[in-house]
Amino acid sequence: MNQTLTLEEKTMAVFSHASIILMFIGPIIPLIMWSSTRKKSRFAAFQSLQAVAYQLIVLWAGLLIVLLGVLIAAGGLYIQNTFFTEQPISPEAMVFLFERVFSTTTFITLGLFSLLGFVGAYQCGRGQNFYYPYFGKKLEKYLTFEDVIVERNEEQVVAAACHSTALIQPWGIFTPLLTLNSLKEKSPFLQFQATQALWLQISALIFLFVSSIGFLTLVIIGALGFMLVQESNAMGIILVFSLIVLIYLFGVLLILPLFHLYAFIASWRVLQGQDYKYPLIGKIIARRLEYKT
Repeated sequence: MNQTLTLEEKTMAVFSHASIILMFIGPIIPLIMWSSTRKKSRFAAFQSLQAVAYQLIVLWAGLLIVLLGVLIAAGGLYIQNTFFTEQPISPEAMVFLFERVFSTTTFITLGLFSLLGFVGAYQCGRGQNFYYPYFGKKLEKYLTFEDVIVERNEEQVVAAACHSTALIQPWGIFTPLLTLNSLKEKSPFLQFQATQALWLQISALIFLFVSSIGFLTLVIIGALGFMLVQESNAMGIILVFSLIVLIYLFGVLLILPLFHLYAFIASWRVLQGQDYKYPLIGKIIARRLEYKT
């Protein structure tokens, strides 16, 4: 890359990497930087897109940490109650211990991830090329052919960002919105993928809203029913109602991860160069946009 850099180029790259502290809203800042520099500065565009990819890795790594934490906590509780029955740990104590271990581990892990972003910002501020460990140079190779940027490969990374931000509702919805507003006229592929990602996230938000209303409705009905019945029948009603609530919550917890699963599949497929379609909504959106794969 050209090392004769302007202050604007270095500033764009610095903000892209430093925006790791705002990763909970998605890679919006580096996407903005990439959109405004992709035709002007190869250095700033690559550093911005590298920051986008890195923040996606942090998102998925964060989800993996959460899942591992849940599995470890469940495994610890099972072992304690199975093999150490003489001095069992109460569920309240296990929850407290899990919260402390999980919060500490998450803080340290995200801190280390953020530190790399600040290192990148510092080096770009000095006008030096920066590559994240392991994947930075692989990303550069992925984006280029015979030292020329392949625009379709850039768009595949951005499309993966649109899909991946389904993990961080409700803020994740701004990533496909930003992509649609800034790039849709230049890339039918990106318009289609961003529109799919947008509607998947809207569907997830609607599902969460309806689920919350349903849960509150069950709680209200249960409370009213408990007050109206005689005390002798209260225990039976409580048991039946508790079972209904548990089944409801179990169903919600089964369905919600499907949104994340499809987001992961879509992200992986588009990075492989495939024009991925979500089940059901993909065909509808393609028809509305008159988009042909």
